Amino acid sequence: MCDIPPDIKVDDLPGPKRGQYPAHYFRDDIVCSPSGRHFALAYTIAEASMCNDVGCLLWGVQDGNKTRILCNPSNLTISCWQVPFCRWLSDEIFVCKVQRPCHGRVAVPNLLVDIHGAFWLVPDSNQTDSWIDHVELTGAEFEPWNEAALIRQIEEPNRVEVTGLRLSPLPHHPACGSAPGGSNQTNG
Repeated sequence: MCDIPPDIKVDDLPGPKRGQYPAHYFRDDIVCSPSGRHFALAYTIAEASMCNDVGCLLWGVQDGNKTRILCNPSNLTISCWQVPFCRWLSDEIFVCKVQRPCHGRVAVPNLLVDIHGAFWLVPDSNQTDSWIDHVELTGAEFEPWNEAALIRQIEEPNRVEVTGLRLSPLPHHPACGSAPGGSNQTNG
């Protein structure tokens, strides 16, 4: 674990406003890559339903005293059932579990993220007992990062098997921002 860089102001990031109804209690979780240069941050994590903690996601790089946010997806919710919420498979690739309403249920597949702009949905991982600890990098077929394409893949009934899990995301937390496609931003 590492600390949230001081130039990232979590209260100013897109997503639900902290400390407002219905979720008054939030936490953040940051996980650094093996070198400590890159990081993944789950922020504004709250309990969406019993034992179902979800949050917003961003990843970035620390260059000296400056922090560069590489991506802050606006329509992606991360499952934060485990601490830490993600696991680094290399210095530039991490795995986490996403959560997306889909066909009246919730899809919860594991997602591999290459911080330089690529993703891969792990096949057969859309179960609540499919943990990030069990994911290996072998056989990953990365695609260029495109949030809309990722969401389409999650929602395709033939691509990702929708679980029997029935959850209701917080009314103000269906997506972690308002602008489609996420944002790239530099702090500092």
